[in-house]
Amino acid sequence: MQTLRARTYLSPSLPFALFERVVDEVAYRLGLRAELSQETGISGPMAGDHDPFRAGELDLAFLCSPSYLYLAALDPPSVALAEAGFVFDDVRNGGRPEYFSHVVVRSDDPAQSFDDLAGARWGSNDPCSLSGHFAALQALQQRSSGTHFFRAQVFTGSHERSVAALLAGEIDAAAIDSNVLSRYHSEAPDLPLRVIDSFGPFPIQPIVLSTAFAARYGAAVSAALLAIEHRALTCLGVARFVPVDASLYAEERQCLIELGQLACSR
Repeated sequence: MQTLRARTYLSPSLPFALFERVVDEVAYRLGLRAELSQETGISGPMAGDHDPFRAGELDLAFLCSPSYLYLAALDPPSVALAEAGFVFDDVRNGGRPEYFSHVVVRSDDPAQSFDDLAGARWGSNDPCSLSGHFAALQALQQRSSGTHFFRAQVFTGSHERSVAALLAGEIDAAAIDSNVLSRYHSEAPDLPLRVIDSFGPFPIQPIVLSTAFAARYGAAVSAALLAIEHRALTCLGVARFVPVDASLYAEERQCLIELGQLACSR
């Protein structure tokens, strides 16, 4: 029996159990064995990183949209989009496959908005993350500012480590995935952190397939995702899956081109 080789680049920020449930459901419906790994250091491969799809090591992955857009822009592309996306259980997304990035400081910090963070120590989870890194770069570009706006920029390694660094006073502010922050507040309502600004909405983190796997199983994977019972996901923060296509990421693709992260030839 063939194995569905999957990886999440989004844990531990989002529960590993969520991706286990999804991969198990997809593999069952495709008649495949399931094998799921996690990469906790980056939100997905970018330029200069090892490409496990090109190397034939992965069939499916959950990653951040900058990585998807980079891999899809290669010639030839190494990934294709699964045409189904998460809708998280958050009233702000209006049932759409979207999420937000929240700018967070300690409760006693005087800052009231992102613009008040000039000279602050800024924390980002990793340089491939949309919510933790590129969202802030886009905000700085809109203000005609560069990263010199901050006194220091620290890559913490994960949203969890950004929260820990904030609480420890090692950084002054960070951008945190809205679904991650929602989970924190549900588990620790008295967490001494405060949201002072928000970016987004952004297109939900995509599910991608290697181009070779997509050629055979792409339609079946999308159908399997859309068929997952919402009751299997609600305890993990997800309301359901909905159909998506590449147009969902068009605006973000243009933003990355303007930031010099993607070529505009494709």
